[in-house]
Amino acid sequence: MKVYISAPITGQPNGNKEAFAEAERKLTELGIEVVNPHKICANIPEGSDWEDYMYVCLPALQGCDALYILEGFEPSYGVKTERVFAKINEMFIIYTIGEVEFIYRTISGT
Repeated sequence: MKVYISAPITGQPNGNKEAFAEAERKLTELGIEVVNPHKICANIPEGSDWEDYMYVCLPALQGCDALYILEGFEPSYGVKTERVFAKINEMFIIYTIGEVEFIYRTISGT
């Protein structure tokens, strides 16, 4: 199972990198392949437009089985865009680590 992590980045302290890193760590410990937007967008120059990031993020999301929206954050425009994209592509949309684990175990049969 491959999961894309989603949460607000713009306007968050340090771009919310700590929350993404913690989610990635938890998912990896479960044996799940993770797509972290901070990592896949690392080469985009500082100050680039939002669209430049989405140009990289949406194709990466398309290659995933699920969108994991981190808890405790108000949805940003980017999160909303990713959620609509996931719905259109009939992906799982998950809001808690427990849901991720349940779906992973159901799909993998473990």
